[in-house]
Amino acid sequence: MRERRIKGVRLLFFENLSRIQGIFHFISTREGGVSQPPYEFLNLNFAGGDDPKKVEKNWRILSSALGIPLSYVVLTRQKHGDKVVVIKSPKSGKFPHTIGEGDAMVTSLRHHLLVVLVADCVPLLLIDIQKKVIGIVHAGWRGTLQNVTGKTVEVFRKEFKSKPKDIYTGIGPSIGPCCYQIGEDIVEKFRKAYPSFNKVMWREKNKKFFLNLWEINKHQLKSSGIPEENIEVSRICTFCNHWIFFSQRWQKGPTGRFAGGIMLKDENL
Repeated sequence: MRERRIKGVRLLFFENLSRIQGIFHFISTREGGVSQPPYEFLNLNFAGGDDPKKVEKNWRILSSALGIPLSYVVLTRQKHGDKVVVIKSPKSGKFPHTIGEGDAMVTSLRHHLLVVLVADCVPLLLIDIQKKVIGIVHAGWRGTLQNVTGKTVEVFRKEFKSKPKDIYTGIGPSIGPCCYQIGEDIVEKFRKAYPSFNKVMWREKNKKFFLNLWEINKHQLKSSGIPEENIEVSRICTFCNHWIFFSQRWQKGPTGRFAGGIMLKDENL
């Protein structure tokens, strides 16, 4: 991933998506905002207990750094599930604009900045370069188990007639297999859901299991027909880099959320 600091805000961008004309995307960090501990600094979550005025200020700081109006931002109420929201009608211009419950969004509308909020879960960004369709996914272990990423690609195919070979995607920073310890009950759930994909779903160390959300979501993309060369994995662990990204596991209590976002911005892809 590429990194830039714009107006004091630290942002990351996927290499593969950055080469595509006509879209805008980003991954934010915790640097550049005004929130106080335990939400320091660029917390973008209105629902997590932070001062709403500070959260709104953080959004305005981010909006200024991105050069994109807040009226373009589209959010969902994330539930750690597999619901994919298809946006076909222009949203209102108010902010924050939340379109209901869901953990993924897909649209062909321009100037709609699709955003997910995360603090260890995986943000995934998708773009069909031929049909000019974008999508975004929030995938924790529950959503990953339910194949929310694969179901999002299926929406591309069914609703927009996308061909998987035309879809490019980035798998953003999240808790890595180095740090995401899980219980044997969750291991068993993944064994049942992915019986032919056991070897790289986790690593075992000292009789403890560590889940690999990156590889499972990549597997879901490839199983949906997306070529491996179209997939960029950041391989940045939020737990290891908790001073850069919010990490629920590291904080062990209230913390903020950073964002992933993607938007179609003009007619020329």
